[in-house]
Amino acid sequence: MRLRAERLPELRAAWAKKPELLAVRDEVLALSVPSLARPSPWEPSGGNEQAPTEAEIAESNEDLRNITDLVRRWNSRAKHRISLRHAGFMSFDALVFQASEPHYDAFLGWLDRCCAERFGLYLDY
Repeated sequence: MRLRAERLPELRAAWAKKPELLAVRDEVLALSVPSLARPSPWEPSGGNEQAPTEAEIAESNEDLRNITDLVRRWNSRAKHRISLRHAGFMSFDALVFQASEPHYDAFLGWLDRCCAERFGLYLDY
């Protein structure tokens, strides 16, 4: 996102010079690195790592919400060729609802079998 904001002055198109987009660009350039809570350790006995506190998680979520809002404002002002993609947030209630669906249970069963047989998993995006 920062790279695209830095390269915006190189564009000659009129839309790239609009004050609304330039204001969002300034926000992007002023953005500091977000504080993201580290994930919980995979195995509780796997070292001295501790799970993030509720305050760390809340701060991370707030930082990510702010970045998502900034990306949405950028997207609404920039042309398609430099628009940014972002992942949306899933509320805890939505996560619980999704986890209660039968296909999710079937997936977890399959994943358990893969782990029990010591298969590796490859994610292809």
